[in-house]
Amino acid sequence: MTTKPTTGGPSRMTRRLLIVDEVAELLRENPETVRRLARRHEIPGAMNIGTDRRPKWRFDAAAVNQWLDEAIQ
Repeated sequence: MTTKPTTGGPSRMTRRLLIVDEVAELLRENPETVRRLARRHEIPGAMNIGTDRRPKWRFDAAAVNQWLDEAIQ
């Protein structure tokens, strides 16, 4: 039996992505603040899946949770 090698991280198919409103709720911030922080690359795991004119931000849940955990330690 052969197995596929793993990279140790979540695959693209199983990665949980958060939307702006979910991150805003976690941070207890306004969604526009989250968008501004994402544009400035201040939130890890932020990715723009839209265009420059109409950005659609998504956030890797594991990266955001790790960032929050490190911030409160």
